[in-house]
Amino acid sequence: RQKTGKLFELSLFAGGRVAGADSNRLTALEHFGAHLGLAFQAVDDILDVTSSVEALGKTPGKDALQEKATIVRTMGLERAKEWARQETSRAVAALEGFRAAGALIDLAHDLLGRVK
Repeated sequence: RQKTGKLFELSLFAGGRVAGADSNRLTALEHFGAHLGLAFQAVDDILDVTSSVEALGKTPGKDALQEKATIVRTMGLERAKEWARQETSRAVAALEGFRAAGALIDLAHDLLGRVK
């Protein structure tokens, strides 16, 4: 929440602010970003356990070797996958009522689609 989630949250807020979004839309974008960031971290942790170097673009398994506190290590693989789905749903729900949010919603679904 304090790293990837905040980074995504700030990015979405800043983009909305520059685009002149009102306070309700800025809040929605912040929520989308926070939940998308959590989903992203979950997907990254899952792929570190389940993916190959070719698919991942980096050496998988490094988190376990370094004994990092990951979502998969904390919850287990299946619960981490479910959590990623829930965070993606929360991100998409935050944009309810946005007419031009299709690209952001597609991004959220594409991210989750990386997890098999």
